[in-house]
Amino acid sequence: MIAVYIEVREGKIKKASLETLSEGKRLADEMNMETAAVFVGSEVDGLASEAFNFGAGKVYVLDNSLFSQYSPSGYTEALFSLIEEIKPEILFMAATAMGKDLAPRLAAKLGVSIASDCTQVKVNKGELEVVRPIFAGKALASFRFKSSPVMATLRPNVFPLAEKTEVTGETIKKIPCETTSKEDQIPLFNGFFFKHSNKFFDLPCLGPVAGCDACCYSVYVNGSGLFVIGNFP
Repeated sequence: MIAVYIEVREGKIKKASLETLSEGKRLADEMNMETAAVFVGSEVDGLASEAFNFGAGKVYVLDNSLFSQYSPSGYTEALFSLIEEIKPEILFMAATAMGKDLAPRLAAKLGVSIASDCTQVKVNKGELEVVRPIFAGKALASFRFKSSPVMATLRPNVFPLAEKTEVTGETIKKIPCETTSKEDQIPLFNGFFFKHSNKFFDLPCLGPVAGCDACCYSVYVNGSGLFVIGNFP
């Protein structure tokens, strides 16, 4: 099986993911394999029909309300569990900003190698071979894989979209369990942990400031770990 992760942003499938799926389908036909599209998100199963139209024979939907926004560790854990279950021979992602963040995390979790930002994929003597630019595009390097599953991210706007067809297939919906990781947490004073947020929060006083009875430690959290000690008079 060739599995292709389908990225969804603002309720729509990224064009780069459809390009990756199209190339996955072409390879699957050449290697006599099945093609599966994998969605991770919240209420994204309605997009399955579009994946079928671009070559998916089967669609897996990992649905959880916690996945309405991209979570690096959450998406990694959900995909890892699915890959361990369905055991595809090949796994592709688009080399978008999300793909470049998610793919190496998943590869490390699976303990496999990964080829990033590939501009060509082909079958050579029955094995998958990928080509990617190196030295700022001044040379091209070809790679084959020893680990399984084979993992690669494909550069957007390089691989053509397949001709759209009106077909349907099997949709398998799974609801991953909630997972938390210290990677999604920020260590603060006195051993407290608080979840990341994309909004500022004025946290409770965590302790007095030496030499200032009216001061206390208060921490503002933003994004991946920017914090400012404040709340001084």
